Amino acid sequence: MGTPLNTWQYQYQLPTDFILASGVNGSLNYEIYGDKLYSNDSEIELDYIYRADESLMPVWFQQVLEYNLAFKFAIPVTGTSSKQESYYTLFMKELVRAKNIDSSSRTNNAVISSPFVEVRE
Repeated sequence: MGTPLNTWQYQYQLPTDFILASGVNGSLNYEIYGDKLYSNDSEIELDYIYRADESLMPVWFQQVLEYNLAFKFAIPVTGTSSKQESYYTLFMKELVRAKNIDSSSRTNNAVISSPFVEVRE
């Protein structure tokens, strides 16, 4: 943490594996410039997408990635579109399977209060 030279009160160093912020808890007002996050909050919690090591990738993700690459390189490598079509079919099947597995790895958040729900009552 440091003192920024702009209108923000605090600056925070982003993690080295940082790709994209998915949320900053405790603050709705923040900005990211380069490898720093600027905010007026003295404490923040950052939820972010990071660059994962390949060894940490789940098997179902690796399988989808392999079929995606096979689909994309089928014509340049083999020179025929029939291989591309078969790899595309396998890729789509594995993608649906992977999405189902990934979606079941976290519980759903309950809607506690929403104006859209309250209107129906």
